[in-house]
Amino acid sequence: MAILLGVLTTTSAVGLVAAAAYVISYAALRPSIAVLQVAIVGVRFFGISRAVFRYLERLTSHSVNLNLLQKIRCWFFQKVEPLVPAGLSRYRTGDLLTQAIADVDSMENLYVRVFSPFFASLAITACISIFFGVYNPRLGWIIAGWLLAAILSLPLSGFFLGVRGGKALIGDRQTLNTMMIDALEGLEDLRIFQAEQKFFTSITNQELRCAKRDRNLGRNIALINGLSLGIANFGMIMILWEGGQLVINGQISGISLGVLVLSTLAVFEVMAPLVQASSLIGMSLEAGRRLFAITDQKPSVPQLDGIEAPIKSEAICITNLKFYYPGRVKPALDEISLELYPGKKVGLVGGSGSGKSTLINLLERYWDILPGMIRIGKTDIRDISPEVVRTLFSVVTPDAYIFSESLRMNLMIGNSETDIVDMNRILKALGLDSLVQRLPDGLNNWLGEQGQQISGGERQRIILSRALLRTAPYLLLDEPCSNLDIITEKQILEYIFYHYQDRGILLVTHNLVGMDRMDEILVLDQGKVIERGTHLELLHRNGYYAQMWRSQQDMISRLG
Repeated sequence: MAILLGVLTTTSAVGLVAAAAYVISYAALRPSIAVLQVAIVGVRFFGISRAVFRYLERLTSHSVNLNLLQKIRCWFFQKVEPLVPAGLSRYRTGDLLTQAIADVDSMENLYVRVFSPFFASLAITACISIFFGVYNPRLGWIIAGWLLAAILSLPLSGFFLGVRGGKALIGDRQTLNTMMIDALEGLEDLRIFQAEQKFFTSITNQELRCAKRDRNLGRNIALINGLSLGIANFGMIMILWEGGQLVINGQISGISLGVLVLSTLAVFEVMAPLVQASSLIGMSLEAGRRLFAITDQKPSVPQLDGIEAPIKSEAICITNLKFYYPGRVKPALDEISLELYPGKKVGLVGGSGSGKSTLINLLERYWDILPGMIRIGKTDIRDISPEVVRTLFSVVTPDAYIFSESLRMNLMIGNSETDIVDMNRILKALGLDSLVQRLPDGLNNWLGEQGQQISGGERQRIILSRALLRTAPYLLLDEPCSNLDIITEKQILEYIFYHYQDRGILLVTHNLVGMDRMDEILVLDQGKVIERGTHLELLHRNGYYAQMWRSQQDMISRLG
């Protein structure tokens, strides 16, 4: 419809010029006004219809634009979502933001500003060639040849002149966006270390590179504009020359010659969008290549359909699990075996990099499992859809995200059907009721970008509250109280152990608070289980766990 309305708009514009040329040329001979009535009505009709068709064409094309943007953005998000986190680990936030916004915006140009003008120009060429052919077949062939030359030469010249510059400009803008995001997010640290000027100088230099690319691209567009004008004028001269011969031979009238010459200039105006299209081809192709470079990746975990959810009371059995991160020779987990069921509490302790968080990621199906096995009941976890597996877990991670929303909305992410009574109960249990009273709008108060309007401890307790509101049979707690003092941590863990004793709990921690309540403790070192047992059993063995325990007790007594 947008293409059709574009054709009608251009046809009306040409008809307006042709009718006006006829009226002016014929009026010079001072005929009766009655002779010009039809042409005058034509001028009025084409003048009004051009405005109407142009309005409808803009309305339709903008509707197409917005619908395309919606579909492309939804498609991009649907393709990216299964890739998290494995497929996106090598991308920076600024890169993804540029591709999700700027590159998608560039893709809309490919349909509406590249394809649409091209097909509209072909349709106009056919109509105008027939119109000129009515006067004389040779005129029809001449105008058709010149229009086709413009339709082919302008996009091709734009492609060869602009594709390299468009690619470079897209890349430079991506780098600039990434630098700007880094600067904004790290502005506090830059000010602390007085490094703003150095960082801002690099941003300025990158901005200058983008401006230089933009100027080069503008220079190429100017060359293409000149080529377009040259083709239009040469086409007009050819029609004037050939039409003049026809007038001399008496095959057409002089009035008709004026109509044809001015119509030639008018019809070449349809080529103006092709100039813009030619400049956008390179940028659109580069944007598309970058988008598909992400979306064509295969998820590290296959997406399965039609797999029923496992029974929630079934146990999770991990047997001889081994896992390698891509490009790593040494395994992150090596021969791990563990059983977890609702009501059982298991502690995972060990130093940084020992594989504790990796195990949680594997349970959540963020990475696929090769050697070893994880079973839910009697079903291999690889035979269950990742979305179904994740319904079994309520997870707290150290890098959990606080959304730029109200406190209420952040809590409802865990359970969209939770009521105010449950919210207040959890908030009070975790010591956040004072925060709610302090906030001007209570639960409806905005928490700031990434929760910047609250403290680190409050942020962590909100994340934990969100997880506890989720009704899942297993709690996976990865450093849930790392930003809290030991007394508060102990109180929170005691609350969880008492009120959620029907759930399976896997507690990953550096601190050994609450370990005496664990049914089993696994001590990891470099991906291997070096000790396992209850708290008392591990203390009696006087091994690595006992050393960690004594060290932390000494630190507590020194602080205390």
